[in-house]
Amino acid sequence: MSELILEKNEKQNLPNGWIDTVLDYLVLKMSSGTTEIQFKEKTNYPVSRIETISNEFVDFDKVQYLKKPSQNIIDKYQLEKGDILFSNINSDIHLGKTAIFYDDKLLIHGMNLLLIRPDQRIIFPKFLNFYFKHYRNLGRFISISQHAVNQSSINQTKLKSVHFTLPPLNEQKRIIVKIEELFSLIDSITKNLKFIQNRLDIYKNKILISAFDGTLTTSWRNLNSSESANDQLKKILSRKKDKSKLKNNSLGISDLVPTNKYSLYEIPQNWAWCTINTISKQVTDGEHFNPKYCDKGNLLLSAKNIRDGFVSYDDVHYVNDDDFEKCLQRCKPELNDILIVSVGATTGRTAIVKKSTPFVVLRSVLLIKPDSIIPEYLLRYLQSPISSKWLTNASGSTAQAHLYIRDTKNFPFPMAPISEQLKIIEILDEQFSKIDFLNSMMLQKIIQLSKLRQIIIKQAFEGKLVPQDPNDEPASELLKRIKLQN
Repeated sequence: MSELILEKNEKQNLPNGWIDTVLDYLVLKMSSGTTEIQFKEKTNYPVSRIETISNEFVDFDKVQYLKKPSQNIIDKYQLEKGDILFSNINSDIHLGKTAIFYDDKLLIHGMNLLLIRPDQRIIFPKFLNFYFKHYRNLGRFISISQHAVNQSSINQTKLKSVHFTLPPLNEQKRIIVKIEELFSLIDSITKNLKFIQNRLDIYKNKILISAFDGTLTTSWRNLNSSESANDQLKKILSRKKDKSKLKNNSLGISDLVPTNKYSLYEIPQNWAWCTINTISKQVTDGEHFNPKYCDKGNLLLSAKNIRDGFVSYDDVHYVNDDDFEKCLQRCKPELNDILIVSVGATTGRTAIVKKSTPFVVLRSVLLIKPDSIIPEYLLRYLQSPISSKWLTNASGSTAQAHLYIRDTKNFPFPMAPISEQLKIIEILDEQFSKIDFLNSMMLQKIIQLSKLRQIIIKQAFEGKLVPQDPNDEPASELLKRIKLQN
């Protein structure tokens, strides 16, 4: 046993009473879990799995169950208070995650997690767990792991040989108290910052609602006169009618001029309800023939390139000239066009084209070409709570959310006079700029607080977090005494 304890090395500059040792000496047990078949159906025998500690605590909502394990299985794999579950087989980002078991309930140790049982005469479980967090932050576990295609693993031999600096037991206790005190303060501040972020989002949504029910510009309307939106719509529809060369009795102004059937709520008197189709030159979607991808060529964008308000040209596909031209025949995105994700988890996400870079889109993206309205006005309307509920709840015959062209064309649109549209965008841009600045500040503070956690843990294991007590029994003496007891 003594050979596992390393003498204090002056080059390491360890604090007084600390020693350098390895994990193997600090634990009573390190083992893999049972390979018994697990079931989703609840029984009296919950068993841990990787997901059980995904949030770094033992989550009984993320366990599975054994049906009728033998008493031998229960005795061998039942967790004890203070046991640490360690993720030794996982993707790099999750490798080394841990959670301490402190429950009175039964939990059986399942496969794909290591059980580490600290020797609590030498080291407190919380102290060792904080050490694990520290090493995970440093990337220590990734450095000793074996890498496969989608996951990495750490074998027990390598993990047992990892070095730890061990302070006196009483100093460990003071370090734990201080870390928890500081972390609690960080949690409280972070919670307040996230609350502010949430209130900013609520405020942003309220502004958007007021923009499209007319209350945002009430004072402006009282001081400014503008052409009625109905008059503007008549001009749009007359132009469409002439362009399509339809007969007078086949498409009259009354067929598409706003009526009560398009109305979602009350709007100002000089506004008008219509449909998105009315104020669009075209509503369509992307390719329908599965073009072949190339290593380089013409840009083909998909739903992942539609970000919150803008188009991303990162992580794109490429197609050859022939397929590009075929895509353009159906859907040709241009400056100030609106793009909407029409299928999948991000259905309803919208963006506006602000670069002249030519590209085409997959069928998972809808395109709207605004006609005689301010494109940003349409974009903000589609981003508002009024529209987002419709967009995000869009569905078809399948379980996957899907936004169809016909539904998009028929969706009600509150058209304000052009001059008022410009004023609304001006006010929204000004307000959103302030909100985005504050949100950015909150996010920066949250990131700084997250980094502060790592600094606190680092200082803890350098002996700089709490004052030392010369009356503490040195770790080396503690180990000698325990050895004699054994």
